[in-house]
Amino acid sequence: MYILRLLTVFMGVALFSCKGPTTEVQGEILQSDEVVELDSTFIKFYNRFHSDSLYQLAHVQFPIDKNSQGLSGDKWDKENWIIHNQFTDMGGMFKRDLTPIGSMVVEKIIDANGFFEMERRFAELSDGWKLIYYDVRNPSQQNKNEEQN
Repeated sequence: MYILRLLTVFMGVALFSCKGPTTEVQGEILQSDEVVELDSTFIKFYNRFHSDSLYQLAHVQFPIDKNSQGLSGDKWDKENWIIHNQFTDMGGMFKRDLTPIGSMVVEKIIDANGFFEMERRFAELSDGWKLIYYDVRNPSQQNKNEEQN
């Protein structure tokens, strides 16, 4: 169980340690064949969030819970935060979905085998866009745990 948790955290770190190109076209981020319309202020925020580590630290709504990562009670804060880099699908190994919901954008990244899933939620607050939620989980392990209960 400990090894699985460690593997899940490692996959999250590996995913964000690799930079990859993102195509930006007048308020849209192009992802494979899918076009998701996003607010232009979000796109500027999102691109800077992944290219400027100080900006990123200033735009995360700390503390963020680590509960679903098997580290109940722990929280992400500025001291233990791992900087997130621009998304790359790593040759088709990962898929990203961006879903705007009002003044929030939900981003989900899933690996092709279903062993890794990450969700981030960004919200436009009174002081600008912020990352307000971050979760990494292993959906296949979660389903096994639910079946045992």
